[in-house]
Amino acid sequence: MNLKKRLFFSICFGILAVLLLYLSFSLRTPQNDSPFTVSVDDSMLIYRSDSGYDHFLVYQMNDLAVVHATSDSAFFDGAEYLIETDTPLRAEDISVTWTAVSGVETDDPSEVVFGEICITQNGKELLREKINFVQKGTDALGEALSENQSATP
Repeated sequence: MNLKKRLFFSICFGILAVLLLYLSFSLRTPQNDSPFTVSVDDSMLIYRSDSGYDHFLVYQMNDLAVVHATSDSAFFDGAEYLIETDTPLRAEDISVTWTAVSGVETDDPSEVVFGEICITQNGKELLREKINFVQKGTDALGEALSENQSATP
């Protein structure tokens, strides 16, 4: 591929990446259709961590902990994790790390792409999950690049 084509595709990729990041923080999805299977209410909430549009919520229901990862962005539908516990979890058992696309921890909500939740109890790790809160955006970008490469002679 010659230099002009490479430069053109690099510029297009950069513009597309900036556009997807902008859209991920500017679009909001309605909260009408819940992707979650377990119904919870605020009285069961034991832990919450927020970064801009992205959220981790942990609920305790008797011997079941329910983790909801949610986003107000259009690029993430939500995720739910269920954990059986011998005793109720405490907020101290839960930690969340927010990271940028580079993998560096950040407190700046405009840079957050990933969130990792870790739940331990009595020294035993019960859950560790890393969530990509712009998964739909990265999927769309990958598809666009694949289509663009297959269309290039």
